[in-house]
Amino acid sequence: KVSQAFLKMKPAAAGQILSQMSASDASEILMTLNSKVVGQILAKMDPKKGSEITDNMRKLPEPAK
Repeated sequence: KVSQAFLKMKPAAAGQILSQMSASDASEILMTLNSKVVGQILAKMDPKKGSEITDNMRKLPEPAK
């Protein structure tokens, strides 16, 4: 599963990879992770890209638990 791969990465590495994706795709992946991990990853990203992804995440429905 893609989200499991990102959980195993260091936040900086995950941030680099997600930064290269579209904000839409990155948002969908991050929505599958817990908020602590998401925060760590976003903190390592370029603020402009992180903001774009965060804005996209805000528009997505919460994942089913």
